[in-house]
Amino acid sequence: MTDALLNVLALAPGPQTAVELRDAVRRSGAKVEEFEVLQELRRLQNQSIVRVEGTRWRLLKMPANLKITPPPRKPFPLPPAGGAASADRRTNAVISKVLAPPPAPAGRWGQFRAMGHY
Repeated sequence: MTDALLNVLALAPGPQTAVELRDAVRRSGAKVEEFEVLQELRRLQNQSIVRVEGTRWRLLKMPANLKITPPPRKPFPLPPAGGAASADRRTNAVISKVLAPPPAPAGRWGQFRAMGHY
């Protein structure tokens, strides 16, 4: 978990909270809780590797034996060649759901609420 935590801190644009770090480590596949992240951060703080700034943690120095590995990016499909003139292009219609009006208030409480809205 230490390697993943340091990797997240190294790739982060700025200081991160423990919750943000926990979520990033979870995205990498490890099942960790916030208190475990905080324990590890405090241990790294005692070694002068990270520093806490309010509630956010900042990486001070990367240990020499660790390398930064950026997360793999998922390739996204490119649009077909030909641009807008392409005859095979499908249009995406936006379908919106029609919401039914709320039911009329029933009972004495409903009557009281209706009078309150007047």
